[in-house]
Amino acid sequence: MGFGPLRPNSRGIITTSPQTIKTGSQTTPYYRPTRALERVDRLLQGEIPRIYVSRKQGGLGDVLMITPTVKALSKKYNTKIIFGTDFEYLDGALPLVFRGNPFVERVVPFRDLDPEDYDVVIDLTCPCVAYEIPKASPINRIDLFARHVGITLSDMNMDYFISDDEKKWAQDYLARENLTRYRLVLVQAFSTTTARDFPPEKLQKAINSLVASQKDVRVILLTHDSDSLKPSWNVPGVHRLHNFKMRQIAAIMNECKLIICPDSAILHLASALHLPTVTLFAPTDPRARINYHPEAVAIWPAKHLQGFPTWYAATNNGGIGWKLIETDLIRDVSLSLLNKTPLPTSKDLVYFGEYTQLQEQPYCLKV
Repeated sequence: MGFGPLRPNSRGIITTSPQTIKTGSQTTPYYRPTRALERVDRLLQGEIPRIYVSRKQGGLGDVLMITPTVKALSKKYNTKIIFGTDFEYLDGALPLVFRGNPFVERVVPFRDLDPEDYDVVIDLTCPCVAYEIPKASPINRIDLFARHVGITLSDMNMDYFISDDEKKWAQDYLARENLTRYRLVLVQAFSTTTARDFPPEKLQKAINSLVASQKDVRVILLTHDSDSLKPSWNVPGVHRLHNFKMRQIAAIMNECKLIICPDSAILHLASALHLPTVTLFAPTDPRARINYHPEAVAIWPAKHLQGFPTWYAATNNGGIGWKLIETDLIRDVSLSLLNKTPLPTSKDLVYFGEYTQLQEQPYCLKV
């Protein structure tokens, strides 16, 4: 079967007119595959590439951990990235992670992808949990995403940008609540995975102890209808943020002196905002989470259990580890970071930062 006459299109690429393939039952159109060649021609003429990156599952933490790869791709190829994500998860919170991001052109629903619209399509829905098993070497998902793409990162900082309007909103909110005269500590007990939730009765004891020992400190407590911390739960000196949106929470976090949280999206937001953080670990390995968060100190008793390095299976989904965490240690580490004093001596601490105010602590897992 022959093709129709050769004709140059508007881009100078020789194409053929559509032909038909006749069969016994139907006639189907046939087109020569020219779109890929058109893209090559456009790139050879010096136009910037259109790069699409997506992740179809995972939460806020995963999207934040992808931002170093997005930034590296944008800088290497001198183009802004189109990012595809889930617009339904957490009432549309994921696209908002990229608001103000100078390396992203726009965010689109991943379900609307037409690969022909882009020069490169990169799907980062790559398996991460396969690396999170007992005795496996800990690896940060920041590294996993970059390795999956095949790009080398020179900057591992996660990107999150708070606008001037958001900063003003947070400052006005705190002023209305009479909180601006205090040093603020934001506390989260719950993540999106039950095994990573810090027991609320221990949390209440730790908060009571912290507030009682530091009169100029006020605690902001994150709660949500989906968690088991009831709205009526009360602790003196605590201000509750109930069902606040992600960008509101981030703007308020930016005004805080310390974050206390488990392995969750709040931990990654704190890292992106370079905030001092006391982070509580039981079923997961902090060396795969805070190694690029030098302002964080992890409390992690689970490393003493059989199966170290440990993940969910080795700790009964974290239950054993949570029982081993001492609430006094949470208070003491929090006070150390707030007051810039040496960390308490404990074999349950993991940190990567160069804290100049710290004395050498041989019992800390200083990596």
